[in-house]
Amino acid sequence: MSDIPPIVKISEGLLSIETKVLALTSMAPVNIESKCSDLGRESVVKLNKSTPRETHPDTKPIMKSLLYHTANYSIESSFQETEIKCSTDREIIEEVSTTSRSWLQSESYTSRAFGVGVFLILLLICSSFLSAQNNSRNKGSGLSEIELAIFEERNFHGMPYRLLLPIDFDPRKTYPLILNLHGRAGIGDDNKSQLRSWSKVFTTKAWRKKFRCIMIAPQSWDSWSAFNEMNPELSEEDISQLSPAWQERFKAGRYSSDEVSTGSLTMAFLLVDQIVRDYKADPKRIYVLGHSMGGFGTWNAIWADPGRFAAAIPSAGGLLPWKNRSRFLNVPIWAFHGTDDPTVSFTYTQEIFDALKSVKGNMKFTALGGVKHNASTYGFVYEGDDEEKGFITHTSSKRCDKTPNVWDWLFKQKLD
Repeated sequence: MSDIPPIVKISEGLLSIETKVLALTSMAPVNIESKCSDLGRESVVKLNKSTPRETHPDTKPIMKSLLYHTANYSIESSFQETEIKCSTDREIIEEVSTTSRSWLQSESYTSRAFGVGVFLILLLICSSFLSAQNNSRNKGSGLSEIELAIFEERNFHGMPYRLLLPIDFDPRKTYPLILNLHGRAGIGDDNKSQLRSWSKVFTTKAWRKKFRCIMIAPQSWDSWSAFNEMNPELSEEDISQLSPAWQERFKAGRYSSDEVSTGSLTMAFLLVDQIVRDYKADPKRIYVLGHSMGGFGTWNAIWADPGRFAAAIPSAGGLLPWKNRSRFLNVPIWAFHGTDDPTVSFTYTQEIFDALKSVKGNMKFTALGGVKHNASTYGFVYEGDDEEKGFITHTSSKRCDKTPNVWDWLFKQKLD
């Protein structure tokens, strides 16, 4: 199985990306050249033929990703081979719905893209569909109304999110940026439920004065997976090779190969890019953290794009077992997990730690003895080990920064 995230497979490697979203307002034919920034450089993108998948009944319309950049490369797509000339040095993201597939086979497609809608528009359609099915998921915030109001209510092309700026924010300065990923209880579209009780720490004046940073808390309509991410088909023999905890999940029908991601994680990445541009967030100090489903999302984020993040704090999470852990061996990680967690097995984090230890990765792992599925209660205020309580931190190599306070540790981390 390929170790390249299924969001995009590029034959010549993923180029450095500075995203520019082109918000097209209709599904009408669009001249690609007219939508590109005229920067005097012409590039050609080749799209390779690939058989489209059938849609999962809960994730229509089908969406395939097209990412254009300023160098010649090949990208996996559902289209016949063609060429598009585009003058730009920015990335364009576009998506194609099932209804437009026949238009794309027209003879004039080599010069014009028919039926192309923006990635964000189709994700909005999909999110609206899922929201209609899951309105009961808006379970409400774990914060008080006063605490909730500290986070500004925003919307990013259909994705609700909350923004927290530093006290005495100065637009002339650069600040670290934290991507805060909620757990399953935060799913919805009310722009409140994603702020769980463990986000209280970020609202205190003492924390905000000491750790001046920008924080964004997007709200997902599904899992924190990358756009177009698909699960491989595993045989019974494949599943039998997994740990008992993972076998239990697969036997329960989780992670079907028919599921197609709606791309919440990719949307969050695009939101990060916009915040970096709009608020001068420091691109060398972008951090990701989350609990439970957000812990899974944190692991998935550093797997999908390890070069984006200066550090990560996953709490009570895990990473699907077929994903190569060595992809993020250089990302500083501090993971927390309760040893008695009945919801997300402690084994999931232990397995990741063992894998990174074998390759001398940069991971700290705090085992919280006797703690159940509330590792975030302790992890996001952690100030050092307590052997009497059974709170013990393990390190995967000598590379690990042993700073005992979790926030002092986080803000020390920076990309080279």
